Amino acid sequence: MKRFDFLSSPPSIYLMNEKKGKNKLGGIFSIIFLLIMLILLIYYLYVFFYGLDYSLTYYRDNWTTSLTDEEYEYIKKPKTFMVYLDENENNAKIKGYISNGKESKGMDLCNEKFEIDPDGKYQCFNLPFYHLAKKDEEYTMFYLFCEENCQDSEGKSSTIGFYIITPNLQIDHSSQNPLLKKSTYGDHIYIATNNNQYVGYMLEFTPILYRTSAVLNTKSYEYVDTYFNSVHSRTIYSPGGSFAGFNLVMNTNCDIYIREYKTLLDTLSKIGGLFSPIKLFFDFLVMFYSDFENNSEITKNVFLKKDKYEYKMKKNISLEKGLNIEIPNEIKISSDGKEKENNFDSIVNDEDKIKRKKFNINKGEQYFFSFCNSCKSHKSMKILNLCNDFVQNYLSAENIIFNMILFESYYEENPIKFKKNFYLSEILNEIEPDFFNENEKTKLINKVNEAESH
Repeated sequence: MKRFDFLSSPPSIYLMNEKKGKNKLGGIFSIIFLLIMLILLIYYLYVFFYGLDYSLTYYRDNWTTSLTDEEYEYIKKPKTFMVYLDENENNAKIKGYISNGKESKGMDLCNEKFEIDPDGKYQCFNLPFYHLAKKDEEYTMFYLFCEENCQDSEGKSSTIGFYIITPNLQIDHSSQNPLLKKSTYGDHIYIATNNNQYVGYMLEFTPILYRTSAVLNTKSYEYVDTYFNSVHSRTIYSPGGSFAGFNLVMNTNCDIYIREYKTLLDTLSKIGGLFSPIKLFFDFLVMFYSDFENNSEITKNVFLKKDKYEYKMKKNISLEKGLNIEIPNEIKISSDGKEKENNFDSIVNDEDKIKRKKFNINKGEQYFFSFCNSCKSHKSMKILNLCNDFVQNYLSAENIIFNMILFESYYEENPIKFKKNFYLSEILNEIEPDFFNENEKTKLINKVNEAESH
């Protein structure tokens, strides 16, 4: 079942006086990780300060309950339309006028920008909304009727084709004022110029309410407008009058948008949310490599200390009573031809030392093979796996405790003097700074120095 344990924390050990195992690969990935986080931080802060990050909600509701009276007065303003005749059989003479039942008014010449222009090639007119609930509003319509050439030689009604176009709404959610009139919209209509048959057209508009928060502050704004939605028609028998009429109607539904800009806390939370998975990804990239690297470094330093111990010059070794260690006195001929006893007092010449190969591991092989511990037969992985076995065996808790027990038994039979340790002294001073006064400290230091001198 041990193989299935992925929750237990690995043991913490110190390596080369460092608080954690470190290696060059980990340093490279750490720099890459910090650069990625820095780029993400700059990007998200840029998005935040320029108001590019927001949430958008859309739903539909009845406009009579969603809009205030002031907002309704704004959206019911007359709309401008352009009429452009592009097909006309028999060159029928078509005339258009606006009437509210009391007075009539003809169309004005305009240009392609819906501006009044005596030299314009289009005809424009303004048409207001009419709402049944508002009794005081006038019912205004636009009519078309034929004055000449309304029928062909066979007595059939002529057919005309024309465009009816109006400035329309375009929504830009990234703009401070999202309701922009940058486009046009309309419909192409074919109709017979029969003054005995009347076709009523309803130009339907839909209200839109846009609520938004502000960037970098807590203010909120509302924008309201309408957009051209569709054209509906119905035919009515009406002899002796116009053959077509147009009026504006308001859709009962209202499009409602709610835009909320992200706050600085939301932005920081998003960055923080990316920190953990990205760091986990780099941790995974370096995890297997680091395990092999730490164990190989431990083994390498064991070899280094072992070599230093074997070739270290020993001088004036004072043996405590009860310490029975026989030191062989080898006879060696010195450079002057005299015999000299070797009581660990002489220095071993460099040429007499054992020449060991350098503890070199191919880092590229270690990195790519360590992910799944593949190519175990490869020399580098053989060495690394042997280092793992060595460290795991000697750093195993039961082995360390057992060896400590053996050392304590040895220590009781062969007392070893304890030399004052700098780290232990500093710790004791921090724990009990006022335990000793200055005189007692001085006496204690003198006693320790005297004991060490003997």
